[in-house]
Amino acid sequence: GELFYRKPMKARAGIGYQNKGNWSLAMDVDYVFKKNNTLGADVTYEIWDYENGSPMNYYEEDVNSEFGTDDAIDIYLGGEYYASSSWIIRAGVFMMQSTMPELDTNSSADILSFKVDRYGASFGLGNITSAGETTYGVMFIYGKGETVTNDMFSDLHNPEYTTIDVNHYMIAFFVSGSVDFSKM
Repeated sequence: GELFYRKPMKARAGIGYQNKGNWSLAMDVDYVFKKNNTLGADVTYEIWDYENGSPMNYYEEDVNSEFGTDDAIDIYLGGEYYASSSWIIRAGVFMMQSTMPELDTNSSADILSFKVDRYGASFGLGNITSAGETTYGVMFIYGKGETVTNDMFSDLHNPEYTTIDVNHYMIAFFVSGSVDFSKM
């Protein structure tokens, strides 16, 4: 929870089913609560105008941006298949919506702000022993959205701002595990 504002950041509900020793499926849904004016920054943007690789003009803008977050729904779906009594194949997919509110192109306040929805998939191989469990896996994340930037065709001393499309890719290898202390 968000203790300073005395309200929850998100709520999660989940459901699952297991055919013991064979396979299982689970789904979680997160609701991320909207927050008003909880993030802020004092930033100075330096804007350079170049011609033929040489700096021609320089412009500075001080920005005090304070913004909140929108509500969002995140969905996670995963499953396991027991290949044997000690090996499990795991896979999952997820969708995480951006909590960034609509980007403002009337000022530079939202420069460096990204409104990106993320989608991903994971695959792992788990090993169960008497002492616990270890999973080795890989995760791929793809994000698509937009960010605010200054319009390079506008006047340097009276800049205008626009949104541009953003794509985000990530691959991660992971190891996770648990220890069963009652069997030690």
